[in-house]
Amino acid sequence: MAFDFGSQAVKRIRIVYSSATVSGTANPNPQSIALSGLAFDAKGADLSLANAWLTSSPTAGSLATFRLTVSNAATSTDTATSVTVTDTLPDGFTYVSANGTGSFNAATGVWTVGSLAPGASVTIDITGTVNASAGATLTNTAQITASDQSDPDSTPGNGATGEDDYASAALTVTGSRVAGTPPALTCAAGTVVFDWSNRAWTTGSTANSYALDTLGTISFALANQGTWLSSSTYGGQSPVRQNVVNGGLSDYALFEMVNMPSVSAEATTTITLPTALPGAQFRIFDVDYYSGQFADRVTVEGRYNGTTVTPTLTNGVTNYVIGNSAYGDGLSDDGSSDGNITVTFAQPVDTIVIHYGNHALAPGDPGQQAIALHDITFCRPSTTLAVTKTSWVLGDPVSGTGNPKAIPGATVRYCILVANTGSSAATSVTATDPIPAALTYVAGSIASGSDCAGAATPEDDNAAGSDESDPYGGSYASGIVQASAPTLAAGASFAIRFDATVN
Repeated sequence: MAFDFGSQAVKRIRIVYSSATVSGTANPNPQSIALSGLAFDAKGADLSLANAWLTSSPTAGSLATFRLTVSNAATSTDTATSVTVTDTLPDGFTYVSANGTGSFNAATGVWTVGSLAPGASVTIDITGTVNASAGATLTNTAQITASDQSDPDSTPGNGATGEDDYASAALTVTGSRVAGTPPALTCAAGTVVFDWSNRAWTTGSTANSYALDTLGTISFALANQGTWLSSSTYGGQSPVRQNVVNGGLSDYALFEMVNMPSVSAEATTTITLPTALPGAQFRIFDVDYYSGQFADRVTVEGRYNGTTVTPTLTNGVTNYVIGNSAYGDGLSDDGSSDGNITVTFAQPVDTIVIHYGNHALAPGDPGQQAIALHDITFCRPSTTLAVTKTSWVLGDPVSGTGNPKAIPGATVRYCILVANTGSSAATSVTATDPIPAALTYVAGSIASGSDCAGAATPEDDNAAGSDESDPYGGSYASGIVQASAPTLAAGASFAIRFDATVN
């Protein structure tokens, strides 16, 4: 009898069988054997993961540490090699350091463990700052994501939470809940305020646009995966401008009262700005919780040229903040400031998106709930222009173009590069470069482009004509070279190049 296990290496086998002979005869024939069971242990490394917080009662702003432990079972036949663990650091936890076996990459969350013999365990302690308000729950999750050896009861990296190579740990931020202090909004060029007291909103409408000072048009677009509700108490059909839910300020705000079909459903408010603005700050009223009815969740994010911008959220008394989300866990009255949160963008933003829904404390089918969006303070746009000038020798009368020098008769090429490193577009941009007496400008040598390497669009020497806005201009008059751009977007640049001979 032979057993073929193919490519599977086997540590040991156990065979259960029975045999019999025909009784009453001297000859044992016929005789039989029956194979009733076969068990074998495969080679491999049985890895498991544990996850635990070492800091039992962290407060907002304090340090907290959790420990990951990887173990290779003593019954494993092999040493595990190339073992890695991927940890998902929770929102509200800012990485500071890691200490233990192997190495930890904070950017990717990968703990490189290396090799682990049967019966061995290794740990790593990861420390970070708690950036969440009192009452917030931080959940750290991790999974073994790689091993060269097979594991008999789990598959690395498959995301299965019920396997022993996956582990999570949660802790609650302690301390007395008080309303947080939002960061100051610093604006180099002053502020402009979008004030709901001076704006009209058609009751029940979900899209409106307004002039924002002289900057252009600000637009609001609302979408809802649930139902917009109507109440005479709050001004009628939502969305609606009202001042009943006023955050303790008696001001008008845009009121959003909804009925969501599930905890995951949400309403979205998208605010499109007329241009990128250096910063913004606003309040959202009435972020709270009512048992058996709703559990408000508000998540705010921004965009700048398509890139996500994350604001700072500051909690109220009836909510806590983790990252860029606020979670209601207490009840706030309509005219109270307890449910207020403050949203601060300290970096340029051209779009603001507010997601409103529920979190885990809500019932499966939430009931009526509402928030209100208050006035928005924006930093006025500003531009920062940087100018650089470079030069190189094209040729000289002695060496030609082979390693030329700036000797009399040599031709030198210059490039002027203007870059807008600010958050908003600059208009009517002009740069001038007086030609020194030691040089003579080469007529008709100006060319323009977005940078020095690409400056190849010919420009005539006068400052008139269509070539001055295609999209850049260049001219020469009275010993001065001039570069111009009608507009220069944030993050953009333009250049002109020209030639001169050494006298």
